[in-house]
Amino acid sequence: LYFSSSKGEIYEFDIGYKHGNEAIEVEYEVPILQPEDPSKRKLFEEVLIRLKDQAKAKPSISVSIDGGNWIDLGEADEIYKVFPISQKLGREEGKDLRIRIHEISGFEMNEILQICIKWSPLKAVSPQK
Repeated sequence: LYFSSSKGEIYEFDIGYKHGNEAIEVEYEVPILQPEDPSKRKLFEEVLIRLKDQAKAKPSISVSIDGGNWIDLGEADEIYKVFPISQKLGREEGKDLRIRIHEISGFEMNEILQICIKWSPLKAVSPQK
């Protein structure tokens, strides 16, 4: 399996972690996540990333709600890492969530075993009488 870079270079999958002396950059975007009813807004509270083991490579995690700007949550530097969304975004309500995993490393990328999203439904507000 081969893939290319934005610079036009070709790499063979799972062969090496550097191109010359430069670390290889990897980015993966999780498809849009829409828990339960995609037409209803939710409160996205946190993302948990579970890695296979403690590796030298530490991917950075970003999220986007409803196609908004990407917000960096930090590095997955532990086997179980919880990223609070509300502390970073300020606006954590939305219908869908996207997650981006980005890494530039001269080491093997750590296998991501699990991505969990903690969310809760928003309660409908009844009009005041």
